[in-house]
Amino acid sequence: EDFLKLLAKHCFSNIKFNFSQPNSNPTNDIVQALQPQFMTSIFKNKTEAFTKLLGITEGKANFFYKDNLGIATAYGWNPTKNSKEFNVDVAHKIGMSNSQIKSIEQISNNSKVQSVPQSLKKVVLTDRQIQKSAEIMLSFYESELLDVLKIKSQENNKDYSKALKAYHSLPNNQQVVMVHMAFKVGKKNLLKYNQFFNGLFNYMDKPTAKNLERVTANINYSFKTRNG
Repeated sequence: EDFLKLLAKHCFSNIKFNFSQPNSNPTNDIVQALQPQFMTSIFKNKTEAFTKLLGITEGKANFFYKDNLGIATAYGWNPTKNSKEFNVDVAHKIGMSNSQIKSIEQISNNSKVQSVPQSLKKVVLTDRQIQKSAEIMLSFYESELLDVLKIKSQENNKDYSKALKAYHSLPNNQQVVMVHMAFKVGKKNLLKYNQFFNGLFNYMDKPTAKNLERVTANINYSFKTRNG
C-alpha cells in the first residue's frame, strides 16, 4: 500500500468548527473547514507529521541494533548506509561523545559491518536525541527532495519558484510522505521517478482528489521493519 494512501487512512480528518476555545481563530477555522478533506492534516507541523510517519514505518529504538541493511538506531538512522559527513553531523548535533563519534565514522557507508561496535553497544539515546535525529533527517531529505523537484521542473519546463510555493502549500502530512520517499530511495533513485513528478506537477497545479490518486499511484518502494 503506498504511503500517501496509508497516511491518508491514518492521519487525514475533517476539520470541525470550535469557536468555544479562547484561542481559536474563527476566520482560520472557517477556511480550514471549507478545505476538502484530502487537503487537511491533523498534525500541528511538519516535524510532528514526519516523526509520526517514522514511528509507523521505522519504529523507535533508543539504541544501536543490527537490521537487514546494517547498523541502525532511533527513527531509522543507519550510519552504515550514510556518508561519514552526514553521520558526524548527526552525531555532533544530537550530542554524542567523541569516542562514539569516532565509532560512527568507522562504520559510515560501510556495508561490511556485521555487528554493532562495542563502543556503541552501551549507548542509550535520550528522547531529545532521538527527536533531534529525526529533525535532522527531515531537513536533509527534504532538501534532497527539493533538489530533485528543481531538476524535474527544469526538465518539464515548469517554473521552480511556483512549484516550490505549491509544494509548501500542501498539507504537512503530504509533504512528509514525499520526504520519506526521498529518505528511503535516495536522491539518485528519486531522479528516475518521472511519472511521479509528472503527476505531482499536475496535482500542485490543480489539487483535486483525482490528481492526488495519480500521484499516489506512482509512489512505489518497499522496506522491511524490525519485526519483518
